[in-house]
Amino acid sequence: MKLLLDTHIWLWSLVAPGRLSRRVARALEDADNELWLSPISVWEFLLLVERGRVILKETPRAWLEAAWSRAPMTEAATAYRVTPSAKKSTNPPRVEIMACPLSKRT
Repeated sequence: MKLLLDTHIWLWSLVAPGRLSRRVARALEDADNELWLSPISVWEFLLLVERGRVILKETPRAWLEAAWSRAPMTEAATAYRVTPSAKKSTNPPRVEIMACPLSKRT
């Protein structure tokens, strides 16, 4: 199964795995599952660092590179079909994209 990780699940899996439910932890550890990460999660992580909600001992780039090597996943693309259907607003892009219906790729 393909699992698109929410930002907090991704971050907790790396820095606070004890915060994950047993069900989520098992799903992440299951070798039959493909782990995917949205570029929006990386953007949200960078905002958390910028706002002081996540404190790093290294640069965000170094942290991301180390995180990616420890827990490799597939980066999900921001689909061109989602972008036009996202309403224009002052909300962050993640809100706009999450509000759009997803369709199968053909």
